[in-house]
Amino acid sequence: MDAGRIEGGTIRRIWAQPLAWPAVALLATVAVAIVAFADLELWLRVPLGLFFLLLCPGMAIVRLLETGDPVADLTLAIALSIALDVIVAGALLYAGAWSPNAALGILMAITVGGVLLETLGGRARRSDPA
Repeated sequence: MDAGRIEGGTIRRIWAQPLAWPAVALLATVAVAIVAFADLELWLRVPLGLFFLLLCPGMAIVRLLETGDPVADLTLAIALSIALDVIVAGALLYAGAWSPNAALGILMAITVGGVLLETLGGRARRSDPA
């Protein structure tokens, strides 16, 4: 195996780890909350915010589908994240309650809710004998 090349099986093994994605999503959510709500002017603010907004809300929901295909999950997660970003922003604008912090808070709640459903639901599925 070349040093710069990752085998397809390696990605599938990492993807199959039950707590790998929930941990990444929760760490990203906490990091974005600290950077955004504390109004810190860090160089990481934009890349971290983009990572969260483009991946985390959608992935928290897509992982509940259990497709088993990492590429399909990633594609769906990005599309769903963008859709959720637009829906949340549009709903806040339509309600006359636009606030970037409120929009971010709602997206964080969606992410944490999806991660909790995946984690608790996965525990229930693993203990189900049927």
